[in-house]
Amino acid sequence: MLFKVRYLLLFTVNLWLFFLSFTSIADVNAETYSLNQEEILVSQLHRSVDRGLLNEIKENGLASIAGAVAAATVGVSWEGVGNIIRDGIHSGNPLSLDFTVRALLKGTTMGAMAVISRAYLKTPFDLLSRPLAWVGYKHQQVSDWVYHKETSAELSEKYAEFFNPVAERLTRQVELVFDIPTYYWTISLMDMGAPNAFATSGYNIGIYHSIFPLAKSQAGMACILGHEMGHVLAKHIGQRISDLIFMNVIAVSSIPFINAISQNHETQADEIGAYLTALAGYDPSECSKVWERMTTFAGDRREIVNIFMSSHPTNTTRKKALNELGEQLQEYYSNRQEKLGLGLEFTL
Repeated sequence: MLFKVRYLLLFTVNLWLFFLSFTSIADVNAETYSLNQEEILVSQLHRSVDRGLLNEIKENGLASIAGAVAAATVGVSWEGVGNIIRDGIHSGNPLSLDFTVRALLKGTTMGAMAVISRAYLKTPFDLLSRPLAWVGYKHQQVSDWVYHKETSAELSEKYAEFFNPVAERLTRQVELVFDIPTYYWTISLMDMGAPNAFATSGYNIGIYHSIFPLAKSQAGMACILGHEMGHVLAKHIGQRISDLIFMNVIAVSSIPFINAISQNHETQADEIGAYLTALAGYDPSECSKVWERMTTFAGDRREIVNIFMSSHPTNTTRKKALNELGEQLQEYYSNRQEKLGLGLEFTL
């Protein structure tokens, strides 16, 4: 009887969370009317970075619960896999299917806990991840030093002349808005292969030299660097650590839902990057053009394939979202006293 009551209570709570995921959230605050445009933009940036529970439910609630239910009902039978390895392909079933009420309630509960932990436990999980993140970041730096020749002094100076003013402006804006000192950030330029950039918890960012031509301008680089700073500010690494606990991220059946959550994080980081770009004085409309150049360089995936194959949205999706956001930010940007436009253009 106690077992039934417990699961009934859990089911009631999760049903409430599920319905809340469809609830629209009023972002407009009464104080907004008394704020100037920059204060409004800063307020929007804060909301983009610091998602509360209702926002997390709205953005990722359905994917979290669906992914956890899928993992609880369709998984891998390790006993079946062992039988196949030992006795041949016809000796066992590698899939574990469990469509009982208990499995459904377990999945729903774990999905709801994943949503709650992303909203309320991202900071402690982010702190816990920092030692391992530091090791991973140092490994990238050492790998870059081992596998690639040292960049010439002349070329290093060109990279620095183009990049450093962007980094200084963005870290300064983060200090002003979030009270995070500029010296907290460690930003390394690396000679690794394909055009890319990455961030870890603990304010560590790596930018590959190969992405500079695709950034093309300092405004484009601000979008890229701002995106990586967005991951750090939103504590996405901490949220992914919590997902390891509350969601079965290795279950094949949950892959589309895990990817959907990760893609949402990328969209959130793109949004934060565009806000930081505008606040730093660069033209935020350049952010969508970065993804035009990315598509020209590397092509793009079909949407239906991408949800199964990638933790990142398609270039087309990102370009469209950033184009819309860039248009919204133009009112603020056009009225700024200090406008840097595209800044310097990158040339070798």
